[in-house]
Amino acid sequence: MKNMTPKEKEIAGNLKAALWYNVSKMVEHEVALLNTNSDHEEEITASDTFVAGMVELVYNQARKYQEVIDRVDCMLTKTVSLGEDLESFAKHAKRKTISPQDLYMVTRRNNVLTEEIQKFQRGETVQDPADDELSDLDEAELLELTRS
Repeated sequence: MKNMTPKEKEIAGNLKAALWYNVSKMVEHEVALLNTNSDHEEEITASDTFVAGMVELVYNQARKYQEVIDRVDCMLTKTVSLGEDLESFAKHAKRKTISPQDLYMVTRRNNVLTEEIQKFQRGETVQDPADDELSDLDEAELLELTRS
């Protein structure tokens, strides 16, 4: 988790305050509904600790979703960049169509990736490294793994 700047800390504090207000109003509303629809003689209440827990839960979930959104945004940016690079290589070669050679130019500094792309293009099976661990197991061991 990254360190927050003073401005980000202020925004986070404002967000938590707004969450506290809205969550507490929602809890009050739900408690009122429970009390009007309940046959119990005791009144149902929600403590400040309960509301604080709900606020933390909502806040943490929002942060997790923001992290996911940030990752997706980064992936989209890289994908657009890849597309622009492929297009540039094709234009440089005075072509309108992107070819595998353009992809090899993009991956030229990553020999392993280039080799895997070439294998894929030739129709060879690209093996998942995780499958290597299972290939050394005999049939009895595989059966045991599937049972557990």
